[in-house]
Amino acid sequence: MALKSGFYNAFELNGSYDREYDANVYSDFFSAFLRDGVRRSGLDDFKVSASGMEISVGAGYAIVGGKWIHNEASFPLGSITAPVGDFSRIDGVFLRADSSDPVRDASLILRQGVASSSPVVPSKEETDEAKEILLATILVKAGATSVSVTDTRADKAVCGWITSPVGYDEYFESLDRNFSD
Repeated sequence: MALKSGFYNAFELNGSYDREYDANVYSDFFSAFLRDGVRRSGLDDFKVSASGMEISVGAGYAIVGGKWIHNEASFPLGSITAPVGDFSRIDGVFLRADSSDPVRDASLILRQGVASSSPVVPSKEETDEAKEILLATILVKAGATSVSVTDTRADKAVCGWITSPVGYDEYFESLDRNFSD
């Protein structure tokens, strides 16, 4: 077991620095205080919208896998094609942070589900280096010309709001309950 601390100024000694930090050290630190999710500000906050079959994601801030993500304007994800036949499908809109060496970036992903008599939401595709949160699900009926979006940002099991430091969620949830009562 090791005691770790930081961040401290580095000093150059014999041509190299005595302390080096990489982005993952910072992300690990960040994750200790803020959990993954979308920042709730009352603005667009990564809200998924549909116009007919066109999908877009609103501006906002989020944290995924300890990485901060800022979407500055409405982001078009493209057009959805309705399933052929008699069955519906559920698609998912994911926000992904990938820290693997070839990628090192965030992305918005429209992941298509499978048409079925009992469609299910597509799964997160995560690795040790890539994490995802589910912003919304989209019900696509057979032959549809428009879709139905279900917002999942408030669902802590798949996304959640960044409302407080880790460990203080219950406090803010009790304030929300008291306000509602």
